[in-house]
Amino acid sequence: MECKEVLGKIDLYLEERLSDKEISKIKEHLKVCQRCKTEYDEMSTIFNILADHQIAFPPCGFTDMVLDEIAGNERKMFKLSSTVYRLGLSFIAAGILIISLNFLSLDYMFYEFPEYISKCCLEVNQKIVNPLAKFTGGIDYITGYWSE
Repeated sequence: MECKEVLGKIDLYLEERLSDKEISKIKEHLKVCQRCKTEYDEMSTIFNILADHQIAFPPCGFTDMVLDEIAGNERKMFKLSSTVYRLGLSFIAAGILIISLNFLSLDYMFYEFPEYISKCCLEVNQKIVNPLAKFTGGIDYITGYWSE
């Protein structure tokens, strides 16, 4: 048996929940391996201490006290979560209100925007297209002059 397997089964060995074959393999391994033997001794000491220890029982009504405390905490958490939920809804409503007010303040821009675009197009026409038209008109004039 390997150390990993023995170390994984030491608690079962101490509780006597292994087959005879496994018990004999672990005994043989413990004779040879000092590391596993040390672990076995420590676990055996812990098991002996726990076996000698008296079982402590909770006082009468302990379960009811714990359940009542849990129920009280759940009510507090529900109140807190509903308060946080309402606060979150308030923030969302405020955000929607601010966004809608911003769009309403841009209302004038919806009327001015097409006018602005047409002015820009007119400027582009005057600065770029008209000079090119004049240039091509001059070329047409010259080609017409030479073709006569």
